[in-house]
Amino acid sequence: DVCSSDLGEAALRDLNYKTAEYAFIRSQDYGGIQFVKRLQFTANQDVKGLVAAYFKNFEEAERLFSESDRVDLTLNLRKTLGDWFGVMRIVKSGYCSTEGLLALAYNKVGDYFAHINDWPAGKEYYKLAKNKKKIIEAYCRLEDFTSLKAMADTLESCDPLLKDIANGFATGGIYSAAIKTYLKMGDIKSALEISI
Repeated sequence: DVCSSDLGEAALRDLNYKTAEYAFIRSQDYGGIQFVKRLQFTANQDVKGLVAAYFKNFEEAERLFSESDRVDLTLNLRKTLGDWFGVMRIVKSGYCSTEGLLALAYNKVGDYFAHINDWPAGKEYYKLAKNKKKIIEAYCRLEDFTSLKAMADTLESCDPLLKDIANGFATGGIYSAAIKTYLKMGDIKSALEISI
């Protein structure tokens, strides 16, 4: 029932929970019913921001959360939306969070740039995240074999990333570097296959 659904949304905007719940029940909007029930157990200062987010008015929700000093809800909203640029902005503005969250945001932003084939930008975010595997992939995509060699020189002979580097050299046609990297990790068979 469209009228009941509209009534429920209007009542929700006015924070009239009883009418909103009744209207959502009549329109069989299970998500709306659950949301109203959850709002009834939420702190008063957070309700308007959650309602704004429910209606997909995310900028308004962020503003309301900031006004009520609920940066955690703003951060949660941005994470849920997959807005990793927003997550980075919030964390860098001084919000106390884990180092892992910032690294996750850097990786996600790097993935975004990799997805649109902007590997130079992606590489920079992977470096900030200290994600060596993705940095290697970026070097290979950019055919930056000098940086790839420098990274290979810093890794221990037992590091599994050496295989990715050796494969990158082989794919790029830099066979001498590929052989040297395979030999460094003790993979004589791969080194011989490349040299033939």
